[in-house]
Amino acid sequence: MIYRLSIQRIEGICRFELIWKRGQRLQAQMPYPTDLEIHYQQWQQTYLNFYQQVGPRRMGTLGQVNTANLDLHSQLVQAEAWLLSKFHRWLRQEELTDIRKALSTAARNTAIDLFLTCEPIEIAWLPWESWEIGSEFGSTHIRIARAPNTIRVAPQAPTPERPKPRVLVILGDETGLDFAGDRLALQSLQSLVDITFVGWTPNQDRGALKQTICEAIADSTGWDVLFFAGHSNEADVVAGHTYVAPQTTLAIRELQPYLQTAQTNGLQFVLFNSCSGLAVAEALIAMGLSQVAIMREPIHNQVAKNVLVQFLQSLVAHQDVQDALQTACDHLKLEQHLAYPSAHLIPCLFRHPDSTPFRIQPMGWRQVLQHWVSSHRP
Repeated sequence: MIYRLSIQRIEGICRFELIWKRGQRLQAQMPYPTDLEIHYQQWQQTYLNFYQQVGPRRMGTLGQVNTANLDLHSQLVQAEAWLLSKFHRWLRQEELTDIRKALSTAARNTAIDLFLTCEPIEIAWLPWESWEIGSEFGSTHIRIARAPNTIRVAPQAPTPERPKPRVLVILGDETGLDFAGDRLALQSLQSLVDITFVGWTPNQDRGALKQTICEAIADSTGWDVLFFAGHSNEADVVAGHTYVAPQTTLAIRELQPYLQTAQTNGLQFVLFNSCSGLAVAEALIAMGLSQVAIMREPIHNQVAKNVLVQFLQSLVAHQDVQDALQTACDHLKLEQHLAYPSAHLIPCLFRHPDSTPFRIQPMGWRQVLQHWVSSHRP
């Protein structure tokens, strides 16, 4: 069952509206705590400071930071604790009791999908995925995804299943990074999916590279999944851009016609394993793509690899992309928190509310036979 929760801050008040079934709705409003934004900014700066000192990031310039004589790991752990404590205490206010109870009751015996729409952007940056909505009522079957404020295009219906899902991997600017782990993790899927790699090589003409990437995306055979790995950055004017080679970018708006062609040809899921920002995901969903995973904040190179490996392992186990991303976040939170504090708060999934999360379907004997026949044709 699908529930939609819009959260809108107008000056010092936050308005919540929950809608489900045939127009059923609950509304609430409560003051927005000004110190919550302060806690977020303190956590964000400490997060950037910590990962600035430990090596390569898949991000743009972070600006000047002061790391002199600081135990940044301890500071980040403390900043995260303060942020989540303040955030969750606010969400447990009495004004939201009816909304929390409605969701918990619905999720008591079956899983529900909750789509969050947040406005303005300062609200969207908060770690909504960490909200354990039903915990006070004993419900744990609420999956949180995000949806843009404006959706003008319905999601494309999935194309008929191929013998094996097709995956396009775009490896962007590798300056300061190492894509060997990404490539190995993706190649581990080759028994289940057809993978094509496209990316920059030294001395390659930049214009030719852009054309190659665009033509690959719009390939007439179609793709089910598109992965991008590399540096990226958010820019309001162009709704984000990706670094496809050193000092060479492609804006999301430049890619739009090719992505729309790919979507018409069956593209279901896009993962930007880089710092792309919320604007990128909103732009992609608005143009018709149904499922987009991004990183809300700059992400350390090793964390990006960790997310990809865990995510792919879950896909191989036939989890859908929403559960697979949550599994990757849980791994970071429970098993990697000492090495990568706060990293579990960064991955984020946007979905069109009418979409079905993509998964790699198990191959029954008919699919195995079809794949064998197609691969052995003269």
